[in-house]
Amino acid sequence: MPEGYCDCAGHVLDCNNDCGGYAAKDICGICNGPGVVAPFCDCDGNKRDCKGFCGGTDEMDECNICNGPGIVGPFCDCAGHVEDCMGKCGGLAMMDKCDVCNGDGIPEGDCDCDENKEDCEGTCGGSVGVDTCGVCDGPGVAEGACNCAGDVDGCDGVCGSGLEMDICN
Repeated sequence: MPEGYCDCAGHVLDCNNDCGGYAAKDICGICNGPGVVAPFCDCDGNKRDCKGFCGGTDEMDECNICNGPGIVGPFCDCAGHVEDCMGKCGGLAMMDKCDVCNGDGIPEGDCDCDENKEDCEGTCGGSVGVDTCGVCDGPGVAEGACNCAGDVDGCDGVCGSGLEMDICN
């Protein structure tokens, strides 16, 4: 028999040592092996990275960007939204003027979040009032007068009548 042949018919040994067999080594050197099988890209079990390199180290971030930074604060998603005051990503709830999440703000008629009212001088929570004559921080009816115009009682007991004692007696 000639050297390299396994029989007189001229057959050779295949990779399984079968004389005249058809077994062959695959690209990875494995007898009757499957070769490189997806998702692998080589015989060492490597996969392609996000740039297409076999065995590369580049990775997709959670925003599907190759070697991207991912979601970076203060954002809560890949679209660039932030959390609202209720903790909802991209939500619309906002803090009102009284620091209440989704609140109504300063109640109508109040001048602050502590339920204060404006006094007649426009001071929030102030104590200046309107006197009986309607004057802000005014003195009211003057002593001896019977009304805001400064009139006095006449002898007939009517405020501002102008009647004096000699007419009444």
